[in-house]
Amino acid sequence: MDRNGMMNRSLEALNAATSRQDVSKVIHDLRDHYKLSNITYRGFRRFSADKIQSTIVISTSDPEWFRQYDDREFFMIDPIVNRARGSPLPLDWDIIDRRSKTTRHYFSEMMRFKIGDRGLSMQISPPNGPPGLFTFMAKGTSDSEWQALRWRCEADMLFFGQHVHYHVLRIGSSLERSGLLTERACTCLELVLNGHKPECIGKLLGLSIHTVRMHLRHAQKRLNCQTLPQTVGKALELGIIKKHERLLPL
Repeated sequence: MDRNGMMNRSLEALNAATSRQDVSKVIHDLRDHYKLSNITYRGFRRFSADKIQSTIVISTSDPEWFRQYDDREFFMIDPIVNRARGSPLPLDWDIIDRRSKTTRHYFSEMMRFKIGDRGLSMQISPPNGPPGLFTFMAKGTSDSEWQALRWRCEADMLFFGQHVHYHVLRIGSSLERSGLLTERACTCLELVLNGHKPECIGKLLGLSIHTVRMHLRHAQKRLNCQTLPQTVGKALELGIIKKHERLLPL
């Protein structure tokens, strides 16, 4: 299958995905098509200088690696995630300093599980919503082979990384988009999204304007946002609310 055919088929599969397993199949197909050793997607609830909290992993790698990763708290020493967070540019593992004993041990463990000794990690940072990290890997490649592989795959992997992240958020899965807000708060946010003012929302729902604003403040706090527009944007990004055709009077 040519590149365009593969991209179209993968996008169609992601659009139709209803589970993490559906997304995993797409990632496995991408790995095989691009002849990579592995591809890993990580979704994060928190991805900052002081704390990394991964909430979902979808990967072609050996699941035992991720069990070891959690059990042995490799997230404390992971040089890839630590270097990638906050970086606007893709991280080529070749630039990671491997002189320390800790870093050498980490990469040796990765090779023991046949993960790959070379990779490119790309942070996915939507304006509203949790970030993600999309990585493709190779093993046993020469410098020239790796550069050729990176040149061939980087743009496509960044493209698919963004789409995988979007659809993981849409599906919800471990990112727990559901349950964040009350049904009433979601209704109020959807009405704001569709152009209704708090006064109108109160009339439509039979609520006082004070109660409407209380629900909106609750949503803003739960989604850790500073403004109402930011709250609406984040709820939309997470798939908590949806844009509808305006059927109600303003």
